[in-house]
Amino acid sequence: MESRENINSKDINKNIELKDSIIFGGKNKKIRTESLIGKSNNRVATNDMGHNLFSTIMLYIALFLGAYFFFIRPNKKRQKEAIDFVNGLKPGDDIILTSGLYGKIISIYDDEFLIEFGENKSLRVKVSKNHVFKKQNSDTQEDKNN
Repeated sequence: MESRENINSKDINKNIELKDSIIFGGKNKKIRTESLIGKSNNRVATNDMGHNLFSTIMLYIALFLGAYFFFIRPNKKRQKEAIDFVNGLKPGDDIILTSGLYGKIISIYDDEFLIEFGENKSLRVKVSKNHVFKKQNSDTQEDKNN
């Protein structure tokens, strides 16, 4: 008489073969799932999937942080400096516009400057604050006069 353990393992093997033959269309392929016998490979597969998911998430976080520190942050810093520069201008400052024109600020409105151009200061034009390139230095003014 066979022991109970041998009978159980034979029954389990038959169940595995029967299950595999049903799944794989009646072909007698012996693919053992091992989970029915008590050895579980599912735990290893789950840990690998968790590790891969964690690695993928960490990669995306690293890419986002890299993009933030190399592109977004410096751009915001430049924008803040430009806004501070424009807000620091006052009437009487000599400026250079993005078009290359030299002028003097006469008055300041919400989003515009009234700028005076020309030798005899007869031309006054409203210009958007966004079009101011830089403040005219004394060096630039000397080059302009020469």
